[in-house]
Amino acid sequence: MALVKSALLGALAFALASCGGGEDCTPEALQQKHQDLQDAMTAALAKDPAKATANPDAWGKALDLMAKAQSAGASPSQDICKAYDEQIEAVRKQST
Repeated sequence: MALVKSALLGALAFALASCGGGEDCTPEALQQKHQDLQDAMTAALAKDPAKATANPDAWGKALDLMAKAQSAGASPSQDICKAYDEQIEAVRKQST
């Protein structure tokens, strides 16, 4: 599990480093969304590790999202920010 979390965080850090601005989806906004997602994932793992890792699709979606953010380069879209919001919500719901 630690390997998945490390890979997740490393990929996201790389993606954020390569992001540029959109109208409302700025690098700063995306960085905050990264922090929110990281916090939600950490909380889910702390609360119930077995439940948090029972759905590998959720972790895979987070990795896919990071890849999309990375491929956006200097032009992150509203879709990427919206996808982060949806992923954050999904992780929070999963941990309740």
